[in-house]
Amino acid sequence: GQYLLNSRWNITGELDFDFDLYDTYYDEMQLVFEMGINYNISPTKYVGLYTSKDVTRDFDEAPMAFGGRFGIDF
Repeated sequence: GQYLLNSRWNITGELDFDFDLYDTYYDEMQLVFEMGINYNISPTKYVGLYTSKDVTRDFDEAPMAFGGRFGIDF
């Protein structure tokens, strides 16, 4: 989802659920919550900061992740 604060700033959120189809590849279900904030350079370009966390696991197994993104629409 996305919430526009104004023409330059927006907040994004995502919820991703992965369930265990194959025991060979996954050991459990995952429920990953991601949140970010973007600065819109122009109507077609943005830079953003994001954080995500698998909320089904504690911080020792799956610590919170931080990162940045750059996007452009053609």
